[in-house]
Amino acid sequence: MAGQRVLLFSPNWLGDCVMALPGVRLLASQHPEDTIIVAARKSVAPLWSHVSEVAETIVLPDSRFEQAKLFWTGAYGTFDRVLVLPHSFRAALFAWLTRGKMRRGLSCNNRGFLFTEALAAEPFAGMHQSLEYASILCGVPPGDQQLPAPALSIADEVVQRFRSTHGLQGRVLGLLPGAARGPSKQWPLDRYAALAKQMLAQGLIDKVVVLGAPNEVGLGEFIGAQLVADQWINLCGKTSLAEFPIALKSCDRIVCNDSGGMHVSAAVDVPLVAIFGTTNPAATGPLGKSSRVLQKSEKQERAVPRDCPIATRALEAIQVADVIAALQEF
Repeated sequence: MAGQRVLLFSPNWLGDCVMALPGVRLLASQHPEDTIIVAARKSVAPLWSHVSEVAETIVLPDSRFEQAKLFWTGAYGTFDRVLVLPHSFRAALFAWLTRGKMRRGLSCNNRGFLFTEALAAEPFAGMHQSLEYASILCGVPPGDQQLPAPALSIADEVVQRFRSTHGLQGRVLGLLPGAARGPSKQWPLDRYAALAKQMLAQGLIDKVVVLGAPNEVGLGEFIGAQLVADQWINLCGKTSLAEFPIALKSCDRIVCNDSGGMHVSAAVDVPLVAIFGTTNPAATGPLGKSSRVLQKSEKQERAVPRDCPIATRALEAIQVADVIAALQEF
């Protein structure tokens, strides 16, 4: 039987893309004959190149007018099913412009009329984001499905080549000290430096690699200033998004904040310790069996302000010894 062409509108944030992966894997297992095509912004499109279930990634132009025109004119072909993960009205409108036979997404933001199957948002309140995405993708009630772990496909030889190129010998600790949401999600930088210094001194690791965005180069330099030159390498801003999962897979352990990098780390199945302030890990925590969450806050919420004294105090309550103990549980 010939398969269908399925268009998936990608989330716009890195972490959300990873939280969509369990649903994508489930969708592919349910309909192995179908062709899954992802439409994504430039900022997240390269990540989808590591998803084996996706046949093609459409990189959307920056202009919204151009996006609308391309979908309306059928420049990307026709689609049997169109699945919309972003909550924006615009994403639903573009799905409608494709004239896909079936169009499914949440009915939020007064956009339900644009879908042939509009799902109510209320049942997903308090659930992990991955369950919402899986329900949109697979059309089953939230919580009724056993989700697979998120997975990015990276060949071993690619990882070995990356390690060799960057001198990552022995046991490598990856540190991701940044967070797009700012101070309310960042463990104090001096704690990251102290963690690296102690683990090196105790012989628990051989090398430290700091990873992050171009605007986080200074974070890596701060940590490295506390270490001996040949003990660390700063790769902040030096890896493309396509290379970022490879860099993470090159580590033996990872310590990170609640961030998009945390989710990508979980998807490459590297043991990681994620440090949370007041964000609710039940809603957006890392997926997979190789993840540990450290949190010392009774208050938990979905949306945390960029500068939040309560979240900052919760992060400061987590000590270096707590992180080392969590790492040694693996």
